Amino acid sequence: MTNLQRDYLREMGIDVWVLRENAVWPPAAREPAREPTPFEAQPPTVISGRGQREMPAADRAGSRAGETGAVSPGGPPAAYRSAIQNLLQQTEPAVSKTPEASTKSEVKTEITPETAAPATPSSPFQLFFLIYEAGDHSLGIVAEGKPDAADIAADVKRFADDLALACHRRALAARVQTFRWPMVRNQQIPQTDDEARIVLRNRLRECPPTLLVFGDTAVSFLAGSGVTGLHTVDGHALWCLPPCASYFSGESSKRALWQLLRKIFP
Repeated sequence: MTNLQRDYLREMGIDVWVLRENAVWPPAAREPAREPTPFEAQPPTVISGRGQREMPAADRAGSRAGETGAVSPGGPPAAYRSAIQNLLQQTEPAVSKTPEASTKSEVKTEITPETAAPATPSSPFQLFFLIYEAGDHSLGIVAEGKPDAADIAADVKRFADDLALACHRRALAARVQTFRWPMVRNQQIPQTDDEARIVLRNRLRECPPTLLVFGDTAVSFLAGSGVTGLHTVDGHALWCLPPCASYFSGESSKRALWQLLRKIFP
């Protein structure tokens, strides 16, 4: 074995013991007979008469071939080469044989709330709930307003007060509640038409059993699109009517609304 091979195996963490021809082992220290390993099967090192180690011819040829970069046909024995190849296969990391697997990496895209497509938001609108408390004959009026309006329009408020006066035959103070949609300006929060209907259904729990609903938008979200006349939702009687402005002019529409109020509150 050459010094280069011995140093290589020592770096690999393998200690190799070479038995000399003139070594004499005491009987008690001899090991049982066994098959020689690939490392022990190579020719032993010979010491020349000049006191220098003389490597075998096969090792000298392999050493010269390693220095010049050429491969000598008389290189190390097949068993020795096989053992070295096995060691290299055990110590070297496994490399994928597929070129695409080593050059291309699989990219996984995770859908987060920031990357997910937001739901189609509802068009802005605003509703005003006017509650007239009168015991068992309490009345609720729902009217539409402009989305950016700070308060209910004066003519709409006066119209609602007149309706409450006609129903109860006395003036009542209204408790006004505002519902503006969307409720917050955040695209990450679902604020679709379906979400608006759910919120308005919960708002009905705070209203009297009888409500006059004016306007297509209010009717669409509280009762349903295209609904007219009486409609019951969660035990509440909703009278679905045209917008309040349609009653500001025209005697026929006012007369029809008066007859309806006489029917609701005889």
